[in-house]
Amino acid sequence: MFATVKRVILGTSRCLLDVIIIIDSSGSVEDTFLREKELAAGIIERLRVGAMNARIALIKFAAKEKVRTVWSFDRPQSRAHVLRALDSITFSSGTTAIHTALLQAITEYTAVKGARPGEATPIGIVFTDGFGQKDTTEAATLLRAIIPNMFAVAINHQYPINRIELERIAGAKERVFTDSNIDELYSMLQRFTSSC
Repeated sequence: MFATVKRVILGTSRCLLDVIIIIDSSGSVEDTFLREKELAAGIIERLRVGAMNARIALIKFAAKEKVRTVWSFDRPQSRAHVLRALDSITFSSGTTAIHTALLQAITEYTAVKGARPGEATPIGIVFTDGFGQKDTTEAATLLRAIIPNMFAVAINHQYPINRIELERIAGAKERVFTDSNIDELYSMLQRFTSSC
C-alpha cells in the first residue's frame, strides 16, 4: 500500500517554473522572425506546462508603442494554449525597443499577473538581434534582479547581431545563444526541469 502511495506522489511531482519569453518583431529581425518563433516553440515543447507546473508568459515587442503582453501567467496554462498564442504573434516592423520590453517583463512578473515569485523558479528568454534604439543596461539589471535566470537568443546565420547588447541583457556571455547552438540552451534549461 505504501509503495502505491509513494508512486502516485512521485508521479505527480510538480515543476514550478515561471518562464517569460520575449519575442522581437521589429524591422531588424524581419528575415529571422519565423525562426525566432520556431525556437521559442521548441522551448515550450520541452516544458511540462500547466497551472501547477511551468507557467509561461509571452511578450512581443518592436517600437515602444508596439510592446505588449500576448499571453500572461494568469491565462490558461497548457502547452496547446501557449503554442497557439505564440503562433498568433505577427511581425510588426518598426524600431526596436528592447529596453521597453524588458520593463514590460518586470511588470508582468508579479503575483497579480499570475507569476509565483518566491515559489517558482523564474526564467526569462529574450529573442532579439540586440540592435535596440536605447541602451538596455538599466532595464536588464532591474529585470535580472527579479528574474536572475535570463537568456538571450539571436538568429546568426547571415544576419548581424549585437553580441555585447545580448550579453548585457542576459548578464553573461554564457547565457547568450544563437540558433546554431540552441541545443546548449535546451541543455541548460534541462537543469531546471531535471527533477520534474
